[in-house]
Amino acid sequence: MDQLSPSVYLLKPSMSTKPFNLSTNSEPADSAPPQESVFGKGSASESSSHAPKIIILCSWMSAHPTHILKYVQGYRNLYPSSRIVVIRSAPQDLFYRRASTQQQHLVPVISAILSCYSTSSDTPSILLHIFSNGGSHQVRNLLLAYRKVTSGPFPPHVTVFDSCPGRATFRRSVLALSSALPSSGQIRWSGGVTSKLTPRARWTMGSLCDARSTTQVDTAAM
Repeated sequence: MDQLSPSVYLLKPSMSTKPFNLSTNSEPADSAPPQESVFGKGSASESSSHAPKIIILCSWMSAHPTHILKYVQGYRNLYPSSRIVVIRSAPQDLFYRRASTQQQHLVPVISAILSCYSTSSDTPSILLHIFSNGGSHQVRNLLLAYRKVTSGPFPPHVTVFDSCPGRATFRRSVLALSSALPSSGQIRWSGGVTSKLTPRARWTMGSLCDARSTTQVDTAAM
């Protein structure tokens, strides 16, 4: 799997899912337990005629590579001829990373879409799988970036809304950010307290809890 930007990874049909190293901090592939697909074994022959040209997975915030791999492997089993793009969501995107920078990170996704999308066909050739509020946030960035780059709407696609949009509350947002911290209970507790007390963190959480700004896709981008 090739890393195209800090948050974007591409798996081509000819590539293996191993080693699946989504970050320098992830576990080596040979030390991870065997992965199972979340879709079961599936049948590639039955779905090949209806396979999307590109599958875009927008993961939940701070999703572990091992968990993402289960979905990647599932789609690989169902649609072996499809390209698979993974867009990760990180706390940095909510705390301090500029929207323009986030959208710039997604330009490789747009290039991948344009390389396989035919404007002469109205048949959806893109499968968009969105996880939670983190994935919703990245999808909004993707649609806005696509509009800026192409001056046109996002191509016809099929969308899977997976646990999204989530219930946007301050408490749930704190828990989501805390899950990205090391597993030490003391570190997570201190991180949770910090996120509750720091003015900047509270402002960020307030933005995250505004469903209009994080989970609602801008209709102008469609």
